[in-house]
Amino acid sequence: MSKLDNILLIQEEPETISVVLDPNKYPTAFKNKVDELMEQGVCERREDAEHFAGTIPILLELVYEKHSGLFAAESEAIDANACVSPYSSKQLITEESLQI
Repeated sequence: MSKLDNILLIQEEPETISVVLDPNKYPTAFKNKVDELMEQGVCERREDAEHFAGTIPILLELVYEKHSGLFAAESEAIDANACVSPYSSKQLITEESLQI
């Protein structure tokens, strides 16, 4: 088996969507983001963390893995090569990082 067999190559021009965590639509994700902002010291006050989480968009890249399905992952995580497909467990690698 080749090393490339376990890679899902992400194109240079990603298809993206932007998501804002509305606390009414996405209460669990919103709460987790607020908690994370507080834990990391990004925000000292809960009100500030809630404002940040509810107004700053999160950029997600859409990935369609043939014969499996569609999923989205945060662009920063993909750029850091820190993501794997939830279907096949293949590592997501950008074309740019593959050329390095």
